[in-house]
Amino acid sequence: MTAVSALLQHPLGALISAFIHLFFAVLLGLPLLVFILYGFTAVIHGVLSHADVRIPSSIEKVLRWVIVTPDWHRTHHSIDMREGNSNFGIMFTFWDRLFGTYVEQPKSGVSELVMGLPSSESPRGFTVSALFLHPFKSRK
Repeated sequence: MTAVSALLQHPLGALISAFIHLFFAVLLGLPLLVFILYGFTAVIHGVLSHADVRIPSSIEKVLRWVIVTPDWHRTHHSIDMREGNSNFGIMFTFWDRLFGTYVEQPKSGVSELVMGLPSSESPRGFTVSALFLHPFKSRK
């Protein structure tokens, strides 16, 4: 996982997310500048939370009470789906605590964490069309 991983999204996911953000911005009457600043902040934070960096553990323990840190977010990318289906927060960690999807550490520890998709979930091909259609394939 690298900082660029944050920018890799399915095109439909990106469009849906943009429409939802725009809908709420209009609904709440947010000024355009606030909307742009939020988008800029979210992208920068997403890149930083996917970066292959370590924050000193004493600082990490304090920060993760409020914001998503790289170590906190790595668990979300675990090949073990019990861990991978956790830590969904984009910027703030309180949502996962609220909805019961918070996992403090992977069982193997962050340094031994294996990230990626289980072999049963891996794409069959890496062409543009195969990757575009992959989320819509039935899982058995």
